[in-house]
Formats: sequence, structure tokens, C-alpha cells
Amino acid sequence: MPPRRRAAPAPAGAPGPTDADPLPDTPDASDIPDALSSEDPTMAYPTSVNSQITDAVTQANVKVVGEAPAMALGSLYQSAAHSLGIMFENAVTAQQNQNIMAQAATTQGVIALYRSSGLTPPPSAAPRSGEGADGA
Repeated sequence: MPPRRRAAPAPAGAPGPTDADPLPDTPDASDIPDALSSEDPTMAYPTSVNSQITDAVTQANVKVVGEAPAMALGSLYQSAAHSLGIMFENAVTAQQNQNIMAQAATTQGVIALYRSSGLTPPPSAAPRSGEGADGA
């Protein structure tokens, strides 16, 4: 895109900027002083220290931008590993609960078999009358 040029000064009594030129005071490239010229006292003089600092900052910025994809994938892998660990913990808990339920169902089935055959279950399988589930 070519640089914008300043609008010509309006004649006396003419209205201000029009819609055709919304930015009349935008400088073009010829209005900006050269950064390496000695005409602009606000710019730093070109020395070896300034270029070294600029190079160091540029390298640090490039390093950060270059590491960003690796950091993102590392974070993704870490989240996936954490989720997988939680999934395995839940699987172990579910398996333990299923084993407890299977043991309880087996115990209840054995007690039902004893009762249906007219036998009394062994004392360790059924609670005695007047006792709670905790044996007290």
C-alpha cells in the first residue's frame, strides 16, 4: 500500500477535511527522519552496544516465538496424561466396587441356597438374631 500524503492546505473559508480524505495529517515516508542520520537528536547513535542489545532482544523474542508450539504441545500432553491417570484411577475404583458387589451377591446366593434346602447357614455367613451387621 503506498504511503498516504498530506492533503493540500484548504483555501481560506473552506470546510475542514472531507470523507474522501479522513486522515489529512498522516505523514508520508519523506516526513520521517532517517533513524541513522545525525539530524534527529532523539534517536540513539549507532554504536556496537546498541546493535548488540537489539540483536539480543530480537533473539530472545525469536526464541520465545519458536518455543511456543513445543510449549503448547507439552501442555497438551501433560493434560492428556493427567486425564489418562484419572481414568485409570476411576477404572480401579469401579473394579473394586464390582468385586465387593460380586462377593456380596455370592454370599446372599449361598444364604438363599441354605435356606431353600432347609439347612441353616453357617454362623459366619449369617448374623445371629438380635445382632447388627457389625456383629455387636
